[in-house]
Amino acid sequence: MTVNISVADSNFANLTVNLYNSDRSLNQSNFSTSNPYFINYTGLSDAIYYFNVSSYDLLGNSNSSETRNVTLDTINPAIYFYNNTNNGSLYQNWVFANISVADSNLDSVTIYLYNSTSLVNSSTSSSGFSINFTNLAYGNYFLNASANDSSSNINKTDTYNLALLEEVVLSATDGSTGGGYRLVQYNLTDAQLSGGISKYLRMREKILFEISNQTHTNFKLF
Repeated sequence: MTVNISVADSNFANLTVNLYNSDRSLNQSNFSTSNPYFINYTGLSDAIYYFNVSSYDLLGNSNSSETRNVTLDTINPAIYFYNNTNNGSLYQNWVFANISVADSNLDSVTIYLYNSTSLVNSSTSSSGFSINFTNLAYGNYFLNASANDSSSNINKTDTYNLALLEEVVLSATDGSTGGGYRLVQYNLTDAQLSGGISKYLRMREKILFEISNQTHTNFKLF
């Protein structure tokens, strides 16, 4: 913590700088006959401090400055996503994020959502909050958050990797053949294969196999 003082008086004699703790008790007092005067307070704990200056000239005249305060804060905000924040592969077109942040001098916290090329959306608050990013295109996304306090301390979360997947609904022809096996034929249209990302076929809530964009339209399961 630094204090710079300059006194305008042709008959300057001396000055005294007083530093007070957050409870207004005197921390230290520094006397000097130098003008201007510079002092650097070191070894102070994180807290609110108050300081002022008084000065005398050679004729015994005196004056005092206003009392100012400064907050010393060297601790980064604590920030993390709650467990209900979306992460991983999901069959949906939205991303839910729920952030917790703690700091006695918090300024702001921001949640960021990116796709593979750029920032898609963000939201900022002065405290922990939740948000649902909706109507998203299917694909890969990255989610993180950062917080800063009034002393410019910054902290960030880990980055979550998400894949928003489209559940493809297909019509199927289900039949039986000899040999004790079952034949299921799925007919996929070009539109169902043109999304540019992997899609998953599901039957009775169980993932059967993964497909990517292909030229063929028939699959057989035995």
